[in-house]
Amino acid sequence: MPGARQHITPVHHLAQFTGKHPEGCVWVYDRDEDTTRPTAPESTGFEHHFYSLKRDDGSWDTRLDEWITDVEARAHPIYQELLRGVLPPDGTQEKADFAVYLSTVWGRTKATRRFVAEIMASHLQMLNHATAAHEEIFDAHIRRLEKEFGYEVDPKTREEVRKAMLDPSDWIIEIPKQRTMVGLGVIDKMTDLFFQMRWSLCFAERGFLITSDSPLMRRVDPKTRHPVYGDHGFLNKTAQVTLALSPKIALMLTWRKNTPRYFPVSHQSVRNFNHDLAAHAERYLYCHLKHKHVQKLSQKFAGKRHSFLQGFGDGHFAEVRVSRK
Repeated sequence: MPGARQHITPVHHLAQFTGKHPEGCVWVYDRDEDTTRPTAPESTGFEHHFYSLKRDDGSWDTRLDEWITDVEARAHPIYQELLRGVLPPDGTQEKADFAVYLSTVWGRTKATRRFVAEIMASHLQMLNHATAAHEEIFDAHIRRLEKEFGYEVDPKTREEVRKAMLDPSDWIIEIPKQRTMVGLGVIDKMTDLFFQMRWSLCFAERGFLITSDSPLMRRVDPKTRHPVYGDHGFLNKTAQVTLALSPKIALMLTWRKNTPRYFPVSHQSVRNFNHDLAAHAERYLYCHLKHKHVQKLSQKFAGKRHSFLQGFGDGHFAEVRVSRK
């Protein structure tokens, strides 16, 4: 239900990864703190007012969380059918509804929020560096500021500002939570792409699948990545989009029209999937049991997060954070 406690990872998704010891709990692996604990799905993966915006009068606008709750409600029966091995037929409302759910699972995460914040910060820092790197442009910039502030900037402060613009590595840039909400704007485009892709169900022959706080994973052929232009995201024709539905079943989306609708997955492929999922996680891994292999994955990627900051100047950039307000 919508309210102050808003889940970043859907509760009904986490519920598929509960185990028997203890009953009805999902094991949470915290990469940052190197801890493992069993928790009820309802008490896992949430943050207060994560999707809410604060109004001028101090009240909270929870309409986004209400919309996400409705998306989950529409997707729930389709999720259950997928667990039974039934794919929604192409071109149907069921496939459209679950495509919305998949794109929302991607867009609602902290990783996406951080992605948006780092892109904003990257753009700002590149502009600053370009300004400070040319003395005439920097002087004109300072003169405009002096005119706006109504007083002259002393030489010492002027030099400190220029140094920080050229090398902001000692600074922290904090992007307001509200501004990162624009990341949810990709949901419509991603929904259309997911609806067009071919859907398949993969069944683990041996071993088990895990999930994370970034449960929807995209993988592409490394050969298709360009050092400047990237890999074209979900439009990359080698893209595999996967969501582990349970410890034994995963949904996979591809652009290849000849991909089998149903196929088994080897033990090694399951291990590869878990490894890549752990690498893409923002902080938490979720599993139906306590297992030493998952613990090792959690420790392997402790404190490691993919950075979306683009290089500029001599490669220095500030730490970027998303404020909780």
